[in-house]
Amino acid sequence: MPLEICRKLDVRSAGFGMEAEVTGKLLRAGLRRYEVPISYKARSLEDGKKLTWKDGVEAIWILTKERFPKPMALR
Repeated sequence: MPLEICRKLDVRSAGFGMEAEVTGKLLRAGLRRYEVPISYKARSLEDGKKLTWKDGVEAIWILTKERFPKPMALR
């Protein structure tokens, strides 16, 4: 993503919530985003996996919060 747009997003979340906030703000601004496929091997809890159901709840909260405020002008 261009640096100019990245700076205008004003991301406040940290950790796993940041992805949801960036996605929500890009969608609200009417910007098209592209997902690029990657390959990876997911870690198990024994390997140090840190993502839990609480992160999913946080992502839903952030996406909901980003869905309904006033539109942003990023262009």
